[in-house]
Parts: sequence; C-alpha cells; structure tokens
Amino acid sequence: MSLGTSVGIASVGIDEISFYTSSYYLDLRTLAEQQQTDPEKYYTGIGQEKMGMAAPDEDIVTMAANAALPIIERVGRDAIDTLLFATETGIDQSKSAGVYVHRLLDMHSNCRVVELKQACYSATAALQMACALVARKPNSKVLVIASDIARYDLDTPGEATQGCGAVAMLISHNPSILAVSPDVGNYTDDVMDFWRPNYRSTP
Repeated sequence: MSLGTSVGIASVGIDEISFYTSSYYLDLRTLAEQQQTDPEKYYTGIGQEKMGMAAPDEDIVTMAANAALPIIERVGRDAIDTLLFATETGIDQSKSAGVYVHRLLDMHSNCRVVELKQACYSATAALQMACALVARKPNSKVLVIASDIARYDLDTPGEATQGCGAVAMLISHNPSILAVSPDVGNYTDDVMDFWRPNYRSTP
C-alpha cells in the first residue's frame, strides 16, 4: 500500500487516529531469563522490550472500544456511518465483534458494521475499503478499528512477539493526518504462514 505524505484537495485518508493497549505487560528480559536465553535477542534482535498482556476483563472488543472512544467523543456518534472491524481473533463464528463495539460506543443504528478477519492483511483491507467508501460518498466518515490479542505456544520463536492492542482510525475526505494513495500492489498465495484451526487456542 502506498501512503501519500501530502493532503490534496480531493484526497481521502486518515483524519483521526487513536491507540489503546493494556496496562499489563511482561518485560522480555524476564521471558529471556525463563528461557535461559540472551535478552538482547529480543531487545536488539527484534527491537522489542515488553509484551502487552490483556487484563482478565479485556478482549478485542473492549480494547477496540477504548481505542475508538476518544474519536467518538471528538467527532460525535452520529457523524460515522460505517464501522469496519479488522482482527485475527474471532470471538464468534458468525456475529461481528464490531457489533459489540457499536453497542459499547452507543453508535446510531443507521451505522453499518462489518468485520474483516484475516491474519496480517485485514486492517489494511479495511483501510482500503473505507477509503473507497468515502471516495464514493465524500460526506461520509468511516471508523476503522483493528484489535487483536496474539497468542503463541510456549517455548516457540513466536512467543516473544505476542501481545495485545488496538488502533482506531477515522477515514474521511480531505484528511488532516494522512492521505492514502489508491495505487496498491496485490499478491495472494496459499501458504502456511499463519493458521489457527478451531481446535487450537494458538496458531
């Protein structure tokens, strides 16, 4: 995806952005000691010092709502006509997690809600779809939320990279933060990059 740095007259992109992560974390030095490995493998090797950990009463829905609330409070609940929720972590086999966020944020019933679920790409796809919706109807505002809790098996290379967090972005015409270019590159291949079947709690 190509991101433009200048905002043009007829541009579409990110007008508001807000983040949320849990207040709980594990220092990766502690994990390194448990694994009897050099902490610099994490601190320097992957440039990560802490692993976010969701509280017992947190999930992708509550994190998403917390990320989006500051935007809702600034622009108003009635200003948004679409909510796109991107995640790798489903909480239901059919009902969109975004519907729960919609209720928590007390958004109006005329706001469409769609969940996009795909490892790594769903948030990018949601952003691109949101831009297309706004380009089609310039007065509309689309709320894109990406929220996840990543879990990996113990004593695996991915264990240190797991964590949790959410980001909310308001997509609009003539954005104040970043214009998103409509030019993108696409590539799809069926590889075992990231796969978690229903019978497993980790990929």
